[in-house]
Amino acid sequence: MPLESKLALGTVQFGLDYGINNQRGRVPREEAFAILECAAQNGVKLLDTAPSYGKSEEVLGKYLKTSNNRFDLVSKLPDCEPGQVEGELDGSLKRLNLNRLYGYLLNNFKTYREKPEVWSKLEGLKDSGK
Repeated sequence: MPLESKLALGTVQFGLDYGINNQRGRVPREEAFAILECAAQNGVKLLDTAPSYGKSEEVLGKYLKTSNNRFDLVSKLPDCEPGQVEGELDGSLKRLNLNRLYGYLLNNFKTYREKPEVWSKLEGLKDSGK
């Protein structure tokens, strides 16, 4: 078994045509699955995604549903109102076929700065195990 890596795999290209030197566009699903297999075989355990990454969460969810490999997933809360925080997280969990995330980041610090009650909502979701 390989050593666990301290590297994370960013998955934005699984869902969007992204990258300054990206001339191919979005990675096809089969290739994304092969990348995830390779990552798992080489000890990468952490994946970074976000709803703003297009179809990335859906691609990861389909992979996780059919694979025995497990990863720690970090997603990001899009700009929203405090009352929308749980719904945003639940949407990500549904797309990812998960019950909880390893980490949940603010996509934009401005959300917290202008709506600090978002933090209270996030703390409550953490306490609930999500």
